[in-house]
Amino acid sequence: MKHKTALTMDVPLSVDVVTGETCSRAVQKVIEVLLYQRNQIPFCYDTFRTIVAKFVKKEATQEGEDPDWKDYRLVKQRDAAVDTLDRIRQLFKELPSVTSQGSSVLLLFGSTVYTAKEAFLVNLPPVNPDHHADLHRPTLETALKQLAMALTLSEELQTGSERITGPTRMFLLVNRVETESDVPCPSWQRMEEFRLPASCHRHVINLFQNSRDVRRLTCCKEMPIYEEEGDVEIGQEAMEVEEGGVVEPEELALAWYQIGEGLKGYKDAEVKGKLIWNCGS
Repeated sequence: MKHKTALTMDVPLSVDVVTGETCSRAVQKVIEVLLYQRNQIPFCYDTFRTIVAKFVKKEATQEGEDPDWKDYRLVKQRDAAVDTLDRIRQLFKELPSVTSQGSSVLLLFGSTVYTAKEAFLVNLPPVNPDHHADLHRPTLETALKQLAMALTLSEELQTGSERITGPTRMFLLVNRVETESDVPCPSWQRMEEFRLPASCHRHVINLFQNSRDVRRLTCCKEMPIYEEEGDVEIGQEAMEVEEGGVVEPEELALAWYQIGEGLKGYKDAEVKGKLIWNCGS
């Protein structure tokens, strides 16, 4: 059986510089959009987060039993929504570590990693290590809004969406370089000889810095940063290179690692004609 041809989507990031935060926040935005597009949450992420957070706050401050929540099945649905949000937030907390370990991440939708119905390979732009994320955050926020709009309106991402008709599981994988000195997080699982199933719909999302915003910036280099030994300023133009010190680059071994156990989507259900979103309204 032949593998399905991947649908490729190139998305520019209109940022003045790419930092580690740029990559992690961009992957988070991709996940937020796909969770809603692929029916893993009933609303767009921001709305889902706001409503569920109100459930938690109301439950914590409420005295006595709320008549709207007398049916234990509604309470069970509410708890499931809270648990889904907690798991999403936990996944987002891991993203900075994930994106710092590799330049590509893979999002899978399906019952298991090996039976995925859809796969989204997200290729990240190279990070500029000479800049501080907090000094470039205003342009990043604008770029993330543009990214969400581009993904939402993309015809390429709509292709294959009919395969995910209801809540399933979403898995996050990162393609990282194997080194003996750098040990990944203990909760990450190395995927031995990982291959996508032939029937899996494949998407490739290439994130790159918009060429109009690429320019030489000295904003962060104006800050006095020194090495511990020798007081040599980091970023100086001159570098001492030993004669004959050309080293042949080693061939890097790459491996896929699964992050966590996968995120289970939230399944909405009516209880006596009522949904949890109508309770208390």
